Amino acid sequence: MSSPALAPLREGDRLNTGEFLRRWEAMPGLKYAELINGVVFCIPSPVGMLRGSVHFDLGSWGGCLR
Repeated sequence: MSSPALAPLREGDRLNTGEFLRRWEAMPGLKYAELINGVVFCIPSPVGMLRGSVHFDLGSWGGCLR
């Protein structure tokens, strides 16, 4: 007899610590998630250096036009 599949973690789920850990361990593709006061928060991966430098350049250029 197989065990039932666990539901995936979703932003805003209300879970206890044990259930959060079971679901998180069952989702190897999910790198960052936190349980804060019983609420799940899925955290996106950080922005890379290339994208950050492009945003800085555009912001600097836009500031020079004033």
